[in-house]
Amino acid sequence: MATSVFIERAPYPLPGRPHQLTLSSDPARLAATDLNLSVKITYRLAETSGERLPWSASTVAYRYTIADRNGREIVAYHWHPDGRVTIPHLHLGATVAEGRLRPDFAGAHLPIGHVSLQEVLRLTIAELGVRPLRPDWDEVLHQSQ
Repeated sequence: MATSVFIERAPYPLPGRPHQLTLSSDPARLAATDLNLSVKITYRLAETSGERLPWSASTVAYRYTIADRNGREIVAYHWHPDGRVTIPHLHLGATVAEGRLRPDFAGAHLPIGHVSLQEVLRLTIAELGVRPLRPDWDEVLHQSQ
């Protein structure tokens, strides 16, 4: 069963106000694996001068979490500039704390660059064995970045 994207319903356009994008099934089971993916993106709309695209969206925060079938976090990419840790960072989850890596890395905020949803999806397909829904998945992800 496919998971769709849920975009917060609001009387658009509301430029400047934060909006939420999540998955309809959160977390979503990733095909051909025992992994789950949770996506939460906060974005703002801005009016543009283009006739074809009168609005643009800018990401202002995100949380992407990859978890095992029991819901235990394996890795999470966070960026919440209004929080205590304002830089994009990586969390290593409970499975790491169980001895696969030093326990003091669990919950640590490891600095990273901005991570797009496309990069997380590419990780799940190319590195973690998720079965893509179409053969041109990599090209589609590149074009959408």
